Amino acid sequence: MMPTSNRRRYSPSQIYELRGRGVFIDTNVLLMIFRKNKYNHPRGDKYFEIFTKILAHRLKIFVNEISLSEFYYAALKVERDKSNFPSIKEFRDSEAGIQAREEIFSDMRTMLHRVQYIPSNLPQSEIMNLFTADSLDFNDKLIAATCRKDNYVLVTDDADYMDTDIEILSANSTMFA
Repeated sequence: MMPTSNRRRYSPSQIYELRGRGVFIDTNVLLMIFRKNKYNHPRGDKYFEIFTKILAHRLKIFVNEISLSEFYYAALKVERDKSNFPSIKEFRDSEAGIQAREEIFSDMRTMLHRVQYIPSNLPQSEIMNLFTADSLDFNDKLIAATCRKDNYVLVTDDADYMDTDIEILSANSTMFA
């Protein structure tokens, strides 16, 4: 568990408090927004509304290579799960997989017209410090480190971030427990 010195949590009604801040959108929220027709989630409409409010407040929105890679893989896995292919690799190389990848890439291009890509640029020493077994998976640790480094507010539905020392905007009520 990480220190909780800066664990401010924002609800959707507090977006106005983020004026002048950058927000980093986690993969689960990106899927709810940019794959809305393919990735059904009970809070999907709430995150689409949050995204709309973030745009209306002209907040800068960021993603990096980690979130893009996770988006691609999660979207491809959802498409594969709808098929009869036993492995992601077999699906990826099939006609249905090629079509799915083109749709995913189209959604990613649309996303990158609305958000700004920033490379993580974390120093090796900081990355190596993340090699610990705890409640966050490695990619989540990298995203949290990016938010910490650049003072971004993370927009996420993932309760795994609940005990991190970063600021979070969420529609997931568990984040406020």
